[in-house]
Amino acid sequence: EVPCSVLERMIQSSDRQLEMLNLLLDSHMAEAQGGNLKPQSLSLYDLLTSTISDLESIFQRNQATVINLLSPELPKVNADPIQIRRLFENLIVNAIKHNLPGLQLTISASLEGKMLRCALQDNGLGIEECDRLFELYIKGGHAKYSTGIGLGLYLCRQIVTAHGGQIGAISQPNQGA
Repeated sequence: EVPCSVLERMIQSSDRQLEMLNLLLDSHMAEAQGGNLKPQSLSLYDLLTSTISDLESIFQRNQATVINLLSPELPKVNADPIQIRRLFENLIVNAIKHNLPGLQLTISASLEGKMLRCALQDNGLGIEECDRLFELYIKGGHAKYSTGIGLGLYLCRQIVTAHGGQIGAISQPNQGA
C-alpha cells in the first residue's frame, strides 16, 4: 500500500514536469514557426476578465488579490487571443508563484499613440536582474529554489515581440515589480 499523501506528491511532481515539457515544446514551436500568430479583433478587457476568472482558485490558494483596472471601453486590438491569454496567465501566475501569500496585483492598460501599454504591478518582493528576466532559462533571484526552468517569461517575450511590442520589468527590492 502507498499512502495517499505520497501519491498526491507524485501527481503534483508529474504535473510540474508536464508543464515544463509543454513550455519547452511551446518555446521550440514559437522559434521554429517564428511566432505563427492567428490574430483577430478582440477585447482585451473581456479576455483579461475571463483569464482572471479562470485563475481564481490560484488567487484563493495564495491569498492573492487582483485588481483589474482595464476599461471595457478600450478599443479592440488585433491579436492572437490564445497567445495573449497565455501571456497574461504566465505573467500573473509567475508573480504569484514568486511572492509571499497576500500579494496584490494590479493590471492596467492605456493607449499610447497606436500602441496599447499594459502594466502588471504588484506589491511583492521585487525582482533582481530585470534587464535579463525575459531571456531563455533565466530565473529571478527569488526563484533560485523554484522547480521552474526559466521558460515562462521568455515565452512572454516571444509572444509580445511577435505582436510587434516590447516587454520589460521595473523593480526595486521589497517594493514590488
